[in-house]
Amino acid sequence: FPVTIGSGSFGLGNLYLAVNRTSDSSNASVSDAKVMILSTGLVGISTTTPTANLHVVQPAASGGSRVAFRVTGGSVTALTASAEAPDADFAFNRTAEFSTGALTTQRSTVFRAPTYAFVGASTITNAATLAITGAPAAGTNATITNAYSLWVQAGAVRFEGSLSLGTVLPVASGGTN
Repeated sequence: FPVTIGSGSFGLGNLYLAVNRTSDSSNASVSDAKVMILSTGLVGISTTTPTANLHVVQPAASGGSRVAFRVTGGSVTALTASAEAPDADFAFNRTAEFSTGALTTQRSTVFRAPTYAFVGASTITNAATLAITGAPAAGTNATITNAYSLWVQAGAVRFEGSLSLGTVLPVASGGTN
C-alpha cells in the first residue's frame, strides 16, 4: 500500500510507493520506497530525494544486464514509406530565454561517457555515446557564436558527414584533407 507522509491538512504531502521486502509482518516504510512523488510534483524512482521532474537512480548490481531506462516500441503497421517514424523524440527544440549577458558554455543535454570492460580480452568494433541530428539554432534576440551538432570535450569522434576541424576546415562527405 502507498505510504503518504505530509504536514498540513487535506492529505497534502509526499506520496511513497513502497514494498516491504522483509519476511516479517512489519509494514513498509519510507526507507522501502521504490517510487516517490513529492508534493512539488518531482518524481523519484529508486530515490526518495528527487531533484528533477523525473529522477531515476539505477541501483548497483552484479551480474545480468541492468538497464536504467528503457522504452520499448510497439509494433506499428501501415507507416508512410517516405516519412520518418521515430520511437523516441527528445523534443528539446523549445526556446530557452536567458537574461541579458554572456554565457561561456551552454549545453542542452549532457551525456556522461560510459566505460566498457570485459573479464577477458574482448573487442567492441564500434562504440558511441550518442548520435545527434543537428546543431542548435539561434532564436529571437540570440546570437550563437559557435553552433555544434556534436561537441566532444574529450575522446575520439567518428563522422559520417561533413567535418570541420580546428579553425573551420571543411571536408566534404567522402573527401580528405
